[in-house]
Amino acid sequence: MTDLVYALLQVSHNFGAAAVVASPIFASWLGREQPTIQRRLAWLVVFGAMIQVGSGIGFGLTSYLLKGHLPEIEGVAYGALLVKVFCVIASPAIVLRFVLNATKDETRKQRCAWLSALILGSTAFTAAAFLRWYL
Repeated sequence: MTDLVYALLQVSHNFGAAAVVASPIFASWLGREQPTIQRRLAWLVVFGAMIQVGSGIGFGLTSYLLKGHLPEIEGVAYGALLVKVFCVIASPAIVLRFVLNATKDETRKQRCAWLSALILGSTAFTAAAFLRWYL
């Protein structure tokens, strides 16, 4: 039962991560001059990040409720977790600030916001690999 819960959490976590990383790519490629697409992709980053945060908390709760203790996170895994949490919070914050509230003349700021979101999302993905490996 525990493995099934972890697997379902991992599936949702992966879809959230895919949304956080893929949205900036599509925004830069397909929606460059289309504000409607930019806004929809911005909300996808926000919802993807919310899914990641929720499923991340779910991992801890599952460990605590089904195993009786939280996972022991230390060293490299702890650092990777901190990086991942920072990136998953910062990426949607930047997108919300510079994409959803942008005027027509702020396309340069939007491009920088999407690039920042892509870098942050990719960094979170990379940190997840270290977290998994060292946990």
